[in-house]
Amino acid sequence: MANDKKLVEAITSMDEDFAQWYTDVVLKAGLISYTNVKGCMAIKPAGYAIWELIQKQLDAKKLNHKECVMYRTVSNDFTEEEAKSFDCDMLVFFSPTGIKAFTKNFPDFKQGDIRIATFGPTTAKAVADEGFRLDLEAPTKEHPSMTSALRGYLENIK
Repeated sequence: MANDKKLVEAITSMDEDFAQWYTDVVLKAGLISYTNVKGCMAIKPAGYAIWELIQKQLDAKKLNHKECVMYRTVSNDFTEEEAKSFDCDMLVFFSPTGIKAFTKNFPDFKQGDIRIATFGPTTAKAVADEGFRLDLEAPTKEHPSMTSALRGYLENIK
């Protein structure tokens, strides 16, 4: 992890800029940190643990809610426990190396209803080479980012 370049001195008002307020709060609380990848932050274990506690409180109060994890970055090498509990709706690959690591960790993977998205033509080719179905590719003229492509994809499956 890169050392936090932007230490939060004051928390932006929620009314002024909600996104900046959220970033300030989670940084100041030590729940996330900046990474060496531009635009990418890492959720620290305590941050995810707090989210799990919030879910338990919602469940205890019988409040209707759904978990939606758009991005969850995982290491290329899974522990045995992680491999056993693997569960997702969509896999997003950003490099052919990620696909190789995935097939190494899950040699018997059957795609079924799991959707696969890729960023870049080389990664898309690696998915095809492994015999997987490609459901979403970015960038495209219409969707220059993975975020935009995912938004479009989700809007079209409603």
